[in-house]
Order: sequence, then structure tokens, then C-alpha cells
Amino acid sequence: MRESARAGLAELEKERSAYAAALQYADHVAEGAEKDEQKAIGFYIRGDVAWQEGRLGDMVRQYQEAMQLPANLPELEQRAHLRIINYLYVVRKDYKEALERIGEVLLRYPNDRYSYYARYLEGQCHEALGAWEKAADSYAQVVLSFPESRFADRKLLRDALYRLPAALERAGESARAVQAYISAMEKAPDDARAPAARLHLAECHRKTGDLDRAVGVYRIFLENFPDHPEVIDARLALAECYLQYYDFDSARSQLRLAASSAIGTESEAAALSRIAASYVAEAETAPATEAAALRLEAESHYRVLAQMFPRYQEAYLRLAELAEMRRDWGEAYRNLSEYVKAASEAADDPALALRRAELAGRRSQWGEVLLCLPGPVPETLAGGERARWDFYRAEALRGENRLEEAVAAYRQAQRSATPRSRLADEIDRKLRDLDYRRRVAAFSQAP
Repeated sequence: MRESARAGLAELEKERSAYAAALQYADHVAEGAEKDEQKAIGFYIRGDVAWQEGRLGDMVRQYQEAMQLPANLPELEQRAHLRIINYLYVVRKDYKEALERIGEVLLRYPNDRYSYYARYLEGQCHEALGAWEKAADSYAQVVLSFPESRFADRKLLRDALYRLPAALERAGESARAVQAYISAMEKAPDDARAPAARLHLAECHRKTGDLDRAVGVYRIFLENFPDHPEVIDARLALAECYLQYYDFDSARSQLRLAASSAIGTESEAAALSRIAASYVAEAETAPATEAAALRLEAESHYRVLAQMFPRYQEAYLRLAELAEMRRDWGEAYRNLSEYVKAASEAADDPALALRRAELAGRRSQWGEVLLCLPGPVPETLAGGERARWDFYRAEALRGENRLEEAVAAYRQAQRSATPRSRLADEIDRKLRDLDYRRRVAAFSQAP
């Protein structure tokens, strides 16, 4: 049998994954052919089979044997170079070196059959290095230059179709990502990534401000893929769209469905938090009586959140804010104190200490104020807050009848306060009052 015929049979056997038979024919060609070009084909087929079977070290050896022969087989040589680069550099995560080698191959074979594969590997390397715009450009080149050939790897094209919009999204190119996601789903609708791509498409619509399309895509996703693992995320995102429309009822409907599907998880906590926040947002534009009822609903949800998810300490802050709105200073103080106990980093936060002191002062709990503000002003506080720190300390000292210490604290606050501000005027009034009280006391004690 002629060696060219054996080479053809080896290719056929390789195409139908009969690798043992392909190797038998390839061995005959590599060892028995007289022409260098036929020998090279035999070695290339050996390398192809080794690549298919995962024997990558042997693949490199066979390809190198082929490329050492003086044969004019540019397409096979290009593919061999790229597979070697993939093994030696991409798989081993030496991405910068891989990019240099891929660039050399593209310069040497700019428009050959396997240029799309070079661009695909280039995209993977850029992606691994976080260069998302460059990765997107490479994947776009794969899609544009993909050859109409039975030898081309269609799986690679599908992968590039879905990697392209993901890279654009990561690069912040949401508008371009929209078109790329639509194109991917049109060209490969049965791909396993298509449902998640639809979800990302909705998110890109949302980022570009196209809420109508975002809502439509989210709803189609939820109708068509009710068991998809990202359904809860879709409901949370859809609820955010409704909140931007001020459609609070629809938003809460989605949030309750998300919460009921994620009992005991962070997703349930996020849903409960957004339900509570939706009541607060709705209260901002509601009549006074309705606003009060809506804020009470918010409080009940934040309280459930705080009890069910101890790690979700922010709920106590929101409860404190709502209690302040209805002027329940004691409740506000208790919730802030709960937050300080639950959040370890809050114990050293001087701004929170100042806020607690203010609430305690509104109830004339001077001992609590001094516990919150135990000493000199922390250096981390800004000018206005420094003045308030000393002012509330002075108020507490005055309340406990430690007048000399109160005067010193008021004067310290006076130095930090903004001139002619409301706080500065209040400090002046307090100092005049204390001075008057001291003079009255001195006069009454005179003989």
C-alpha cells in the first residue's frame, strides 16, 4: 500500500476516534515513507492521537519530530505549535510567556486554518491575567475568523461565543455585552450556558438603564428555568428593578419568593433586608399616618432579620434609625448597643460611641454618656465631631454636678466648634449659664 494511502487511512481512523488503528497506519508512514513530507504527516498524526488521549509529553515529542523534517505543511505545523504552547505554557499557567509564543505563531501564520485556535488561546491567557478588554477582542476574532471546515473545532467556537460577552461584561462594556449575549444564544441556543447567559443579559440591560428589557428578560428566565440554581439571584435582581420603578408590591412579592426558597441562607437574609428597606423607601413618599405604619413594618422585618441572622448586625443600625424617627430614644440606644455588642469592630468606632452618647443624653442618662465617651477625643474624629464629643461630655459632667470639669470640657468643645455655628452658640450659652451659676453660688456664700 502506498504511504499516501496509509496516511489517508490514518486520518480517517483518527476522525472516528479509532486511535489504535490510526497509530498503526501512522507508524507505517512515519517509519517507512521515503518522502519527508509523508514522514512528517505520520509524526503529526501520532502527535494528534497523543493529544486526543491526553499523552501530552508524547504529543510534544511527535510534533517536534515532524517539524524537524524539511516538509512544507504550514497548517499542520501551526496547529502543532499551538498545542505545544497550550501544554507548555497555558496549562502550566505561564500566561505571559504563552502570549509571546502565540504572537510569534500569528506573525508566522497570520491567516492560516488554525489562526482561530491561536486567538482562542490568546483570549484564555488575557482572561487569566484579568485583561478583560483584550480577552474580549481575542474571542471576537475567534468568532469572526472561524473557518467553515469540518476540521474546525465547533466546541471551541461555542466556548468563544459565550466567553466573549462574559469578558465584555467584566470589562464594564455592558452595551456591547448585550449584543454578544444575544448573538451567543442565537448561534448556540442549546448550549448549557444559555440560561445563565440570559440572566447576565438581563443584568447588562439593568446596568445600561434599560429596565423594561431587564424586567422582561428576568421574567422569561424565571418562567422558562424555574429550577435553575440562579433563580434566587434572578428574583433578587428583578426585585431591584421593581424598586427602581417604585413598584413596591411587585418587588416585595419577588423578595418573599426568594426568601421562602432560601431558608437559613445569606440569600434569605438579603431578601428580608430588602423587604424591610422597601417599606422604609415607600414611607418616604407616603402620607404621615401611612408612613408610620410602613416604618413599623420595616422594624418588624429588621427585628426578624436580627434574631434569625445574628451575623447580620446591620439590622440593629436600621432599627436604631427607625426608633429615632419616632423619637424613641431609649429603643434607639438599645439597638445601637446591641449592634456594638454584635459587631466586634463597632466597639472601637468613636462615631458610634458619639451617637450612643447623644441618645443617652436625650434621656438624661449622664452616666451612660460618660461610659460612651470615657476620655479625650479620639484623633480619628473630624473637627465637628470632635466638638460634639467634648460637648456631650460637658453636658454629662454638668448633669452630674461636676461643674469645674464641665466648664473645661465646654471650653475644649468651643475650640473645636465652627465659629458662629449652632453648636458654637449653644456652647457659649452653656458657659454663660455656668458662669452665672458660679457667681450666684459665690454671692450666696458671701458673709
